[in-house]
Amino acid sequence: MICLRNVSAGYPGRPVLSIPSLDLSSGIITLAGENGSGKSTLLKTILGLVPHAGSLLVDEQDPSALQAKKRAALLAYLPQENPVPDMTVRMLASHGRFSRMNFSRRMTAADLAAVNSALSLAGMKELADRNLATLSGGERKRAWLAMVIAQDAPYLLLDEPGAGLDVRHQQELGEILRSLRDLGHTILLASHDLPQSFAISDRICLIKSGTIIADGSPADLVRQPELLEQGLHLHLIPAADPDSLYPYLLAKS
Repeated sequence: MICLRNVSAGYPGRPVLSIPSLDLSSGIITLAGENGSGKSTLLKTILGLVPHAGSLLVDEQDPSALQAKKRAALLAYLPQENPVPDMTVRMLASHGRFSRMNFSRRMTAADLAAVNSALSLAGMKELADRNLATLSGGERKRAWLAMVIAQDAPYLLLDEPGAGLDVRHQQELGEILRSLRDLGHTILLASHDLPQSFAISDRICLIKSGTIIADGSPADLVRQPELLEQGLHLHLIPAADPDSLYPYLLAKS
């Protein structure tokens, strides 16, 4: 479980977060909010990349006090922007196993199996031997996701994982995340894609000005339009057609 108590965090001269209490325990959890609300900063604070005051524990451990290898075995992170190193998709996915390797840094049969499984789950198996530079932006996003999956950490922190994906691949991303949830991973997303987030998430944490103003299932939040208006300046309504791709649609405020 990720537990925050009286946590404040931010950057020199610019406080961002103020969270009295927040527990993140299981399922797919989306951090929703406007630009600058603190979504990405919260992910980085949990990772130990942004200094904080207060208590922040992941499975009763302070991530900022862990060695990098132990932290990577606990928390996997996909940032919004990623470089394009000169390597194949398979090699990139293999980097996700470094926190699991011994001092020899040699891939074991278990490591190879984990990489192959991650490539398949991310839909990148057929592109495994392609250089990253030859891929589309959406394909590169899925290649990095394969690396995160191969890391096999219990907590996956993903910042805008659907950015650059077309609708079909966004739907596939939702299926991937649900599969990872069913395997026991806790998935924490920061996302601007509200219809997609409300379609795949078990829980939504609505952030405004660095604090949580609403927390519940998508259905719970849709029943609180005043909070959606406060945090997002919009409303969501149930889709009239049961065959709609998204169960909730954006509506004018």
